Amino acid sequence: MKKILGLLFIILCFNIYAFTVNELKSKIGDSNWDIYSIAESDRLLNEDNLNYYNLGLLFLAHHNYEVATDLFLKSPNKKSLFFLAYIKNRNAEFEKAQEYIKSYLKAFENISVYSLYIDILNNLSDMQALEELFLRVEQKGISSPALLYKKGVFLLANNQCDQAIIVFSGLIKEFPHFTIVNRLLSNAYKACNQKDLAEVYSQKDSSKKIVDNDPLMVELYEYGNPAFLLKNKLKRLINSRAYQEAIGLAKELVTLQPSNEDNWIDYGSLLVYNNKNAEAINAYKKAYNLNPHNSQALQNLVKINAKNSYEADKWNTLLLKLQPDLYQALVVKADYYLFNNEKKKAIKFYLKALKQNPENLMLLKHIPKLYIESDQPKKAIDLLTKAFDISKNNTKIASNLSRALMITSPVDKQQTQRALRIAKNINKYNPGFTEKFTLLMALRINKDKEAETVLSELEGILLSDTQLVIQQQLKYLSQYDSLSI
Repeated sequence: MKKILGLLFIILCFNIYAFTVNELKSKIGDSNWDIYSIAESDRLLNEDNLNYYNLGLLFLAHHNYEVATDLFLKSPNKKSLFFLAYIKNRNAEFEKAQEYIKSYLKAFENISVYSLYIDILNNLSDMQALEELFLRVEQKGISSPALLYKKGVFLLANNQCDQAIIVFSGLIKEFPHFTIVNRLLSNAYKACNQKDLAEVYSQKDSSKKIVDNDPLMVELYEYGNPAFLLKNKLKRLINSRAYQEAIGLAKELVTLQPSNEDNWIDYGSLLVYNNKNAEAINAYKKAYNLNPHNSQALQNLVKINAKNSYEADKWNTLLLKLQPDLYQALVVKADYYLFNNEKKKAIKFYLKALKQNPENLMLLKHIPKLYIESDQPKKAIDLLTKAFDISKNNTKIASNLSRALMITSPVDKQQTQRALRIAKNINKYNPGFTEKFTLLMALRINKDKEAETVLSELEGILLSDTQLVIQQQLKYLSQYDSLSI
């Protein structure tokens, strides 16, 4: 009987163990897991004795805090205490975090533990304990940019601006590339009523944050998720516009995480910056193949194929199926139809785009032109009137409205007088050739004697190549008496 019970116990334990391993395996392998991390987790999970600490590192490095906590709690390795404190602090369980960090500090002493302990005490608002901790750090001679930064912030918050100035001044002197300190130094001088120095430092660059290369956290990601560190480094290179250097890292990332669509998009964009469009197209296609619902991949494929209207339209059609109200996609579709001289379809999509962006002056100017070319001048006037109301200083829109009014209602005195008023106003603000020509048309249609004066002014203006068509119209008009219309 005892043997049977013993056997049942072994079987039961084996089933629990197997279930646990299978559950862990099910949480591995999404696009954020790189090929190294997957291989390492597979190796660990196939060992006879599970290494809970290393498995915990892998899951923590991939931000699965629940699983990591469970694994660290099972681990006999005292280093687990640091990461348990980190997770509890992140989850706003500050008192529990403090318990773990105190236990860890009994066995280990390093920059990482003090940095995290400072954060925990800050979250607990325990100012006395913080002051004692900073004193302990100073006595131990432990220092890093992040620790100095935190000390300066603490001093400033506790009305010790003179001490904060000393800390921040030393920090910016030793690490001048961490320019965010300039802003805090300005605040410290302001708190000490040194307004001139506060103003000096407020004008300096403060855009570059302190890169907190916390040793244990770096070790965590180097082991458990090297792609995460690469992404952060890549982001810094892109922000610094070091595109040539960044492309090597981006290529390394797509090798490490071949199933991550965002990596392929970043890689493609860097290839574009480095004038490698053919390779960029392949990168964007990889992103799309990984996720056909990735609108950014589709938008990039539309843009990069701008000179190939057929290819651009193919990707844009897929984009519109995914996001039928996307403004840029609607404009691209309209442009495609216009390129193929299908004005009716072009107008349809421009109007859809206008619905998404009702005050877009480019569309409010462009669609009326198509209406006029399609013998729909009344619709043109409606849109031009709206555009004119939005931007009365836009002489191009005003000129188009004036002309449309004349074309639509050449015998409607009220409309032609309105056209003349608009034409006079735009000629007053911008007396160029196009504006004077519009004024001439309005004066003639209203049988105004001033037309002769404007005609002579027009003949004296040097014309650009873009005004040749208008020049021909002017020669035609000059054949007639100014009151003959």
